[in-house]
Amino acid sequence: MQKIVLAVLCLIVSVFSVLAQTDPSPQPISSSQPTPPSHPGYLSVDLNIAQFSIANVRDANGTYEKLSIPRFTWMLNIGAYYNYDFNEHFGFYTGAEIKNLGVIIKTDGVKYKRRVYTLGIPLAFKLGHMKYADFFAGVEADRALQYQEKQKVGDSVQHRFGEWWSDRTPHVLYSWFIGVQLFHSSYIKIQSYFTNFFNQDYIDGGGGKPYSNMIARPGLLSFGYTFNTNKNNRFRRGEGGGRHSRRHAR
Repeated sequence: MQKIVLAVLCLIVSVFSVLAQTDPSPQPISSSQPTPPSHPGYLSVDLNIAQFSIANVRDANGTYEKLSIPRFTWMLNIGAYYNYDFNEHFGFYTGAEIKNLGVIIKTDGVKYKRRVYTLGIPLAFKLGHMKYADFFAGVEADRALQYQEKQKVGDSVQHRFGEWWSDRTPHVLYSWFIGVQLFHSSYIKIQSYFTNFFNQDYIDGGGGKPYSNMIARPGLLSFGYTFNTNKNNRFRRGEGGGRHSRRHAR
């Protein structure tokens, strides 16, 4: 898993290095129009308004395999990013994200709702026509922060607990993602985790290993809005109907 993430990171950095040496010819701009910002780096903020997730759940022995119960959340999924555009068609971004990641599994009539808040660091490239839409893809490493588990029978919560810096999940979860951003304000993203959500080596207070036979790798479908913090990087309509595109924020 780590080798796959490292290989993808090396590929992205290599592409960035090659494209950074290109010198795209500038578009002529009327002297009556404001000069575009010279620095290609800028900040943006993402607000995730809807996140759907599901996981392929199986046991370590391969005796059963099923899908988890679909999960929806909109609480506290937000990110701040540094963008760098090499030209109007290619760039990259990195930053930090707070994510609500979880899995819901029903076993013997008991619904187990498990989630962890994570702090993620993505690294991705952007490719497309910045005027209307762009495609982005990359990898991410998430540090688990706060774990919570509920056990429900019907609508009644039978047991509930939470732990900071818990060992019930891996400390770091790795994933890849792809997506598209439309009209510089909204995005759709698909994300899939390489890492098992459960730490199979975790030992509870009684000496047992409650997750030793559990494997679940979540997949996410997210929708959200992007807010560009650099007001100079917006579309400008010039005299005579000419249009000059801003550098695009994540």
